Amino acid sequence: MATNQEIHVTSSTISKTRQRVDSELKTGMISFVKGLMPLTAVDGLGFGVLGNMIIGSTYEGVRGRAEGLMTDAEDALDGWCDGLTVCERNWRAAEDASIIQYRS
Repeated sequence: MATNQEIHVTSSTISKTRQRVDSELKTGMISFVKGLMPLTAVDGLGFGVLGNMIIGSTYEGVRGRAEGLMTDAEDALDGWCDGLTVCERNWRAAEDASIIQYRS
């Protein structure tokens, strides 16, 4: 479905997007979700003797993989912020270069 809405990108919107990724997405995903990871630990014989022998090491492997994925996600978000910073700077330069100056 086509719309007639025009979308304009500005260095200001790029900056706001970067700020939201950094303050909202990163905080929500990394601080909150990654902060929950220690709560998933099953200490000692939490699965029981037999349960620990059957699934204990697999469960710990899954936990380790999840922690690794959260670290990868944090690195990706840092990369997004870095990329958006460069994009904002380049876009601002293009905006400044496209300003028409009139001579009297």
